[in-house]
Formats: sequence, C-alpha cells, structure tokens
Amino acid sequence: MNRTSRLVLFCLVVAVAAAFLIAQKTKPPTVPKGARAVVAQAASSGKGAVAAFAMQRDQVQSQALAEDRQLAASGSVSTAARARAQADALALSRAIAQEGEVESLLSVKGYPSAAVLITGRGAVVVVGKSGLSSEQAFAIAETVQSVTGMAIQNVSIVPR
Repeated sequence: MNRTSRLVLFCLVVAVAAAFLIAQKTKPPTVPKGARAVVAQAASSGKGAVAAFAMQRDQVQSQALAEDRQLAASGSVSTAARARAQADALALSRAIAQEGEVESLLSVKGYPSAAVLITGRGAVVVVGKSGLSSEQAFAIAETVQSVTGMAIQNVSIVPR
C-alpha cells in the first residue's frame, strides 16, 4: 500500500469516525459482546464515543503498520519500495508514540477521556467533554503542539 493510498484510507477513517461521532448523538453505541463491560463503563461516563474512536484508530494503524513491515521484509519488491515501506512504518510508529504521549498529558491536565489521531496534515483530538471553552481548546492544541511541533491551526478538537 503506497503513501497516497494510506493517506486516502486515513482520510476515509477520519470521515467515518466523524460520522460515527455525529451518529452517537442520536443513538446509543453498539458494542461487541466481549468489550461490553469496558465500553459500558466508559459510555456511562460519557466517554463511549471516544473509546470507540480510539479502538477504530488502533485497528487501522495496526493493519497499516503490519502491511508496511510485511512489504519491508518482502524480497519480491524493489529496494526503493522496501525503503519506502520502512520509512512509512517508522513514521507511523512515531505518530503512534506521539498520540500516546499527548493522550497521557491530556489525562494529567484533566481530560482523561481523549483520543488523538495524528496525520501528515494535522491532528484530530476527540475529547470526552462537551462545552469546551476557547481557553480549554487552546490548551489542548498547545499540548499537541508541544509534543508534535505541529502548528496549532492544524489541530482539530472534537468535543463529545
């Protein structure tokens, strides 16, 4: 899967996640049986959509990382394709680490239910708190900027 295909897939995942979050305002979340207890606890505290978003993000990233690693190890592709796959896997691994760091910092700052998605264009932060003030939104964006170095205007915050 090349970089452009991954970017398109990533944008599609963000669009689906946004649609999912909007749909969650009108109906309760559906949860697979095995995960009901964990998500039910999060949903009871208003954090179900954030947890679902994070789980979906993790699944897509895991699949992309596995594909990159498989391609990088493949002897049936060109050296350039292997090098590109290795670079993509490294970039995704860094983004995953940064997402975790931002989520940890936000938790310490009073936002224990937050999921961060870092893309090549910016970041999306889904926060389990509705009615954020502009000061709170700015503090969240500054946290993303401090970890990633990305411009604040490239950070989108979705309160839930």
